[in-house]
Amino acid sequence: MHAPVPASSEAHSSAYSMSPLFSAHPDNELSLRAEQGTPVAESAANNGRSMVSILKDIPIENIRIVPCRIMKSRGIVKSFLVEGDNRLILVDTEFSDADADIIMDGIKDMGRKHEELKLCVLTHRHGDHTGGLKKLKKTLKFQVMAHELDMPAIQKSTGYDVESVVKGGETIPDCGGIRVLHTPGHTEGSISLHLPRIKTLIAGDAMA
Repeated sequence: MHAPVPASSEAHSSAYSMSPLFSAHPDNELSLRAEQGTPVAESAANNGRSMVSILKDIPIENIRIVPCRIMKSRGIVKSFLVEGDNRLILVDTEFSDADADIIMDGIKDMGRKHEELKLCVLTHRHGDHTGGLKKLKKTLKFQVMAHELDMPAIQKSTGYDVESVVKGGETIPDCGGIRVLHTPGHTEGSISLHLPRIKTLIAGDAMA
């Protein structure tokens, strides 16, 4: 489940299984950009939806972390909006239609238009990462990317095709090149995105 967090030399105990967004500090030491532990930054109610941000005030170039809902039985999941080359790239869609609304609000909050979303990368097949796809697909026009091993389950559960099927080793030509890494373990077809220019890894649930 997604939750980017700031790096620390000390591990934090956590009741949640979180996938970190890693980024190296200027001193080149690997840092977690989310806090593994009790959500601390801010929480608020938005139209009856429980929202939380566990991200500390550390800007990440070209990446917006979408506020998420807390699901008591599943923990915390994050989506990411990456400002690509003349387009937006979404990474994961969280749990449901309600999360799709939060993602669409996030696009507007960036000062961007919904039609600028052109690609959605699904890090793996689980419903807490693909659940918002149905509503997003009904509302917006974009392609879906996923690994070939998770593609059948994604298509079955969402009812939508995966137009861009990857094996790992591909490069998305945005942000100086985004490397698609096959990181199996959580699922057979889990993938992570490496953005070397900004020293960042979006790891899906490959790390917890």
